[in-house]
Amino acid sequence: MRIILVFLLTTVLLKPAYAFDTFIYAANFPPYQIEEGPQPGFAIEILQEAESRIGRKSHIIFGPWARSLQKAINSDNVILPAIYRTASREKDFKWIVEYTTSKTVFLTINDPINSLDQARRLDRIGVSLKSSMDNFLTAQGFTNLDRVDYTRTNIAKLMAGRIDAWCLSEDLARWAWREAGLSSEILVIGKAIRTTPAWFAAGPMFPDDLAISYRAAVNQMKTDGTIEKIINRYR
Repeated sequence: MRIILVFLLTTVLLKPAYAFDTFIYAANFPPYQIEEGPQPGFAIEILQEAESRIGRKSHIIFGPWARSLQKAINSDNVILPAIYRTASREKDFKWIVEYTTSKTVFLTINDPINSLDQARRLDRIGVSLKSSMDNFLTAQGFTNLDRVDYTRTNIAKLMAGRIDAWCLSEDLARWAWREAGLSSEILVIGKAIRTTPAWFAAGPMFPDDLAISYRAAVNQMKTDGTIEKIINRYR
């Protein structure tokens, strides 16, 4: 009887702690999210700092971006630390808070691609599957997209001439290129085709009160300079 009581008491005490855990689902998109290395990425650092301010802890799970999106949509305790808010995603997610912006560009190793009209004339453009770049270009009627799960695959394809251009945010591209050990002198970055805010988002079942708490913490971090300080460590 004593053993049963101890088991029941332990179960009751542990359940709330587990219920309040957050799962951070992330793809390897440095410098926002970094799967391996001494730094987790500035998006994850910002999210973790917000959590420390509201008394929550999180588990980080890395994997393909498409899987991360699906996990968030179908869960009530998953947050995506770096997602762009687009029309095609609007109804699928609870948009918690914006914390920075990024420039979407086309990257090549020859002539720059400075516009959507130029890009339409290419044979193949590399994008990450179900990324905001994939969604954006698809919505613009592009039929020449080459979709992959991982950023490093597009780098290899661009270097091998298997794609003509690579569409990504400038920050992500510069970091990935440097981490691949490639010279920045051979990477050609076109003019920005759009500027997009980066958000923390969750699925529709994520509790409203928690979303409000995260939003308040992040807005406080904007005001006190914490976000800028964290991002500067990755530049």
